[in-house]
Amino acid sequence: MSTFRCWGAVGWIVGVALALAGAQAAHRPPAPVLTMAGLAVCTFLIVAVGSGVVSGAVSLTFYHHLVAVLLVVGVWAYTTHAGVLQVLDLASVGIMGFLVFGRLGCLAVGCCHGRPRAEGVVYGRAHAAEGFPEDLVGVPLAPVQAWESAAAAVIVLSSLLLLMGDPSPGVTAAFVVGAYGAARFWLEMARGDPERPVWAGFSEAQWTSALLGCGVGVALAARIIPAHPALVVCAAAPASLAGWMLIHRLGRVERVRRDRGLPALSVHHYGLGAPEALPEAAARRLAGEILCARHPGCTGQLLVDATGEFHLLVSEPPPTRGRR
Repeated sequence: MSTFRCWGAVGWIVGVALALAGAQAAHRPPAPVLTMAGLAVCTFLIVAVGSGVVSGAVSLTFYHHLVAVLLVVGVWAYTTHAGVLQVLDLASVGIMGFLVFGRLGCLAVGCCHGRPRAEGVVYGRAHAAEGFPEDLVGVPLAPVQAWESAAAAVIVLSSLLLLMGDPSPGVTAAFVVGAYGAARFWLEMARGDPERPVWAGFSEAQWTSALLGCGVGVALAARIIPAHPALVVCAAAPASLAGWMLIHRLGRVERVRRDRGLPALSVHHYGLGAPEALPEAAARRLAGEILCARHPGCTGQLLVDATGEFHLLVSEPPPTRGRR
């Protein structure tokens, strides 16, 4: 069994144990936990195989599995009258427990890796043979998988403490979704794995975090989930998205119009790092990924300053007149 699968198996076992601990802490029946564990495995496999059928390659995207498992478990709880919100509370704790070890598996094999940085985790040729990008072999990368694992561990401990306080059903699940969404939104800034869906400059995971936070807000407004002070965290991801969009818009740098009356260009600057942490081949690859993700159709120039650091300048043409 591969290292990644071993960590996943450990995560599943720990997740089940944490869900059982949560049931005991909240004085809720533990019987549904084993059924939830089986449903989670089946849903995981179906989503993984389905992604392969749709895209041609199996994709293990955590957010896809999180949403799918919660939906399946919720439908099962509704049809069996097991108490939807109570069951979702325990399921969310178990899923976060799984993520703690799942991300350690990602760290071990190099998937879901971070951006290049001066100090970080380094992957070798053995990882490249398993699919890790060869251009990044030997390049220190941000250990974003370990950061996310640590964040998930904090969320698990917080949710168990919350359950011990015997909150109303649904509060713990909403807290887990909101807290993870807030953490994931900012951790996405450090992700460096290519070919990830991006819309309007934000990754799919960032949009999902914001939408799930808004969904919790709707549930609170509709009084499906009772209000609780801990749920203020659910506003973090939507607020981060809105604030970052505003900062990005206000921070856009425009060239001064020339005397010949040429239209102004929007110029964006990205500091990519020093050559000792980022070889030229990796810098060019990263520059290309930035252009494709944030500035499709625009031209960019990779420069090296006097200290040897790489910089990417992107020129964005003005909007066509008559269009808004």
